[in-house]
Parts: sequence; structure tokens; C-alpha cells
Amino acid sequence: MAEVEVDCVIPTHGRPQYLREALTSVLAQTCPPSTVTVVSDDDDLESREVVAGLQVGRTRPQLAFVHRRSGAPGASASRNLGAQAGGSPVLAFLDDDDTWEATYLEHALARLACDRVDAVVTATQKFSPAGPGAVKVPLAGLDARGAFRRSPGVTGSNIVLLRSAFDAVGGFDPSMPVQNDRDFFLRLLLSGVSYAVEPVPLVGVRQHAQGRLTDATDRRADGILLFEAKHGARFSWWDRRTIRYLSHYTRMSAASSRAGFVRSATAALLNWSPTVARDLPLDVLHGGRVQKIVKELVTGAW
Repeated sequence: MAEVEVDCVIPTHGRPQYLREALTSVLAQTCPPSTVTVVSDDDDLESREVVAGLQVGRTRPQLAFVHRRSGAPGASASRNLGAQAGGSPVLAFLDDDDTWEATYLEHALARLACDRVDAVVTATQKFSPAGPGAVKVPLAGLDARGAFRRSPGVTGSNIVLLRSAFDAVGGFDPSMPVQNDRDFFLRLLLSGVSYAVEPVPLVGVRQHAQGRLTDATDRRADGILLFEAKHGARFSWWDRRTIRYLSHYTRMSAASSRAGFVRSATAALLNWSPTVARDLPLDVLHGGRVQKIVKELVTGAW
């Protein structure tokens, strides 16, 4: 396979200990990127030092640390700025708390060329100090409606795509506090982008105490409704039930009071249907938390 130039972009926010592991995984690639741009929205000194230390004595890939001084905080604007910093025909994104297996870019680039597609999304595997966790294989063959109804399994760490496809949709939407990866992928599909799935789990998704945007919180529930408001007009009322159910279920999982749990549970039930249950992205829900709350309600412990 002919060598393909790739720009890697890593948004970061005050997690130097994880950033070092993410960068180390990029530098270990069998097909290394041309450039690696780390974009920080808080100019964390330790993160800057991590990048500078790993750059010493290295000519390829070129590492750069960029402090994003304007715009709302968040990964989307940082990814966009990082993409602008390079000029390679292919872009790859990695969150600062995730990692790539050494052959990640090799596999993604090979599939990009062999399948003649605009983007490749790769299977992920959760990991924590306790060891490896669940594997998530992205859904293949989705159209825009399918990506609206179902979690496509696309994150900020497992997509490699042509720069032309990225530019065609204007990159990530900084106004989306959560669901920004899904929003980006949905807009790619709406623009006619083709994609392939690499089923081998070559991306590690870290589970940690600092939290992720996929954790069940009121902020995530609000962000899911924002996603529905942005795209819902393109789809049917029935399609939107899945999104509303997911928002209410997330709020129910995050409930800190009996009244809040019951209110959200009622709203979730009103939006439930067998079709919703089939399309629901169960991997982002927190069934264990809900089961615990139900048990406490029944026993009177809560």
C-alpha cells in the first residue's frame, strides 16, 4: 500500500496522565501519521510538557501543542482547529483518554483504500484498571435515518476519513455539548459520504473516575434533546421517540431523588415501544444504576 499522509488530532483538557498514553499509542503506529496536533482549551502546563517531552529527538511524526484561546470549551472546536493546522488528505481523531492499538491506522488506511470509501470506523473495546471490557462494533450500512434512530458506534477516537469529507460538512459542531460525534457522523451521511467498518477492536475506550460525556447526567440528557431538536425535523415523529426515550432514561439513571426518578421513568414509559427497545443503544445506558434505584424504591431504602 502506498504511503498515505495522515494528520492526527487530539483534543485535551487537563488530563496529562491520560494524554501521555494516548500520544504513546499514536507514536507506536506501524503506519505513523505525518503530524500530531494536540489542542488544549485550558493550556494545561503538564499537558504542554508531555507533548514537548515526546517530541525531543523525533522528526516524524511532528508533534505540536496548540492552545485554543477562543470559542466555547469542548472537544469539537478543538478538533476543528487541529484539523486546520495540517494539510494531509486524511484525518484521524483520538480523544485524550483513549488509545490506539499499534496497527489501528494501518488497518483503517487499508480499508479506506480497498473499499474505496470516504471514512472508516473501527470497533472499540472498553478498558479500565480492572482489565478489558465490552467490545463495540460500529453498525455497517447505516443511512441517515438509521444513524438518527440508533447509536452508530462512532466516537471521537475511532473514525478516519478524507479531509474533503470533513471539510464538506464543516467539521464538528461546537454547539453540541454531547452527541457531537453522532451529530458529525449523521451529517457525513446526509452529505453522501460512504463508510466502511473495521470489525477488529483496535481502539481502547478508557473507563475512569473523571467521567465521560457518555455517563448518565442531566447535562447528557439535555444534550440528547438538543440533538433531536437539530435533526428531528428530517425524520418522523415515531423516529424521534427513540431519542426522547433515551433522554428520559438517561435523566432517570442520573436521578438523585425519588420524585426525579419517578418523573423521568414516567416520561420514558410514555415514549417506549417495541421498536424503540429494538433501536435503543443499550451500551450507553446504565441499567445497573436503574436496577439499584428500583430495588431501593421497593425496599424503601431510598
